[in-house]
Amino acid sequence: MSHRYYYWDILLTYRSSFDGKSYLADIAKEDFYMINQKEITQRIREERRMRGISQYKLGAKLGVDNTYISKLESNKKNVSLNMLADIATALNVSTDYLIFGAESQRNVFSAILEGCNDKEKRIIYENINALKRILVRNRS
Repeated sequence: MSHRYYYWDILLTYRSSFDGKSYLADIAKEDFYMINQKEITQRIREERRMRGISQYKLGAKLGVDNTYISKLESNKKNVSLNMLADIATALNVSTDYLIFGAESQRNVFSAILEGCNDKEKRIIYENINALKRILVRNRS
C-alpha cells in the first residue's frame, strides 16, 4: 500500500467523522486529490528551515526526539494525522498547505498576527471587523 493512499484513507475517516459528511469519499473515488508523503515532508522541511528552526527545536516543541523529525523529513518515518496537525501548529502553517500545498486565507492572517501579543491581536481584529462593516454597508 502506498503512503499517499494510506494517509488519504486516514484523512477521509478523520474529516468524515469530524463533520459528519461523506462527500470526501466521492472525491477519493474519483482520485481527485492525491496525498504524497514525500511532498508533505518536503514542505515540513522547507517551512522549518525558512523559519530557522532546527530539527532539535521542532522536536522539543512537539515533544518528540529530533531523530523523529530527521526520519520524518527523510521519508523513513510516516507522519500521523495528529502529528501533522501539531507540526502545522508549531510551524504556523495550515494542514491544507502541508498536505496539498495550498495556502489558506487563515494562514495569511496568522502570518500577519505572528509576534503580536493578545492586546495587539484584539486591536487588529476589532479594526478588521470595523472595516468589514463599513465595506458591507457601502456596497454598490
